[in-house]
Amino acid sequence: MAVFTFVSRVDYQELDTFGVLHNARHSLHVERAIVAFYEERLAPWVLNAVHNPDYFQVVKRFEIEFCRPFVGMGACRIDLRVDKLGATSCVYGFECLSTDAAVKFAFGTRVIVKTDPDSFEKKPWTSRFRTEHARLLDPGQLGVEAGEPG
Repeated sequence: MAVFTFVSRVDYQELDTFGVLHNARHSLHVERAIVAFYEERLAPWVLNAVHNPDYFQVVKRFEIEFCRPFVGMGACRIDLRVDKLGATSCVYGFECLSTDAAVKFAFGTRVIVKTDPDSFEKKPWTSRFRTEHARLLDPGQLGVEAGEPG
């Protein structure tokens, strides 16, 4: 299965009193990886429905399991994949790793749903969004509605 890899910088202000990356900050690094994916594959990622009809999306679920503390500042590798791609939803799977991928710090899923910015009703992804996300997807999962991770 293909993955998108992004290296995110962990800074001093993200560390807890023990010098460990605070648990709540992992989600920020995952979101940075997703934005980098969007900018590379769907660029530019602008908040404008005319230029980017897929921009308005909400997070339905974010789950993470911690394996080992990330200690101190430095680079954290985020490997991103698409676990499910539905008509209006997408499930990203991710791993937070050392840059050489020898150590896994955390892993999980992030579920998003595309909605209309005015009515908040679900809306289908564009073909461009689906095409680029399908590159990171197990072919057996294309078209599976991703409102709930399986």
